[in-house]
Amino acid sequence: MSVAQEVQKGLLGCLAADSAVAAIVGAQVYENLPASGTYPCITLGPSDTTRFDREGIRGVRHTMQVDCWVQDGGILNGCRALTDAVAEALHFGAISLPLPYVFEEARVVLVRVFIDPDETTGHGAVSVAIDAEIAWFAPYMAGAQPPTMVGDFAGQVYGVVV
Repeated sequence: MSVAQEVQKGLLGCLAADSAVAAIVGAQVYENLPASGTYPCITLGPSDTTRFDREGIRGVRHTMQVDCWVQDGGILNGCRALTDAVAEALHFGAISLPLPYVFEEARVVLVRVFIDPDETTGHGAVSVAIDAEIAWFAPYMAGAQPPTMVGDFAGQVYGVVV
């Protein structure tokens, strides 16, 4: 799977495992709302990916929208409670990623709550930025020869011989 797919899978797992989120939606955390889905629930919205390199480490930032849905007759309190629980679970939360990907951090960057056009459904949008690195040792997991570290006996590393 790609890093984007693994981040999405990890985000869904983080939300499903959170007790405050589960107290509101139960197990209704979906990638897309199924035909049999009911409210309240959580689905995934649009996402963006940007790549970055820091000190020779390849990384990606996934900004994902988590949609929160509550039907409460046009009252937003239930939707606000759900967006608060989602934001709390994700902001600096731990997202599990398999190697060769390494989770760096998650930050909630925006929370919006509004009434949908049907005037009864509360809709919350939580945007979270998740940074992940592609482990520097990933090529060596596939059998490539790892670099040799050159240093002294005190553990000071002076360079890498490839």
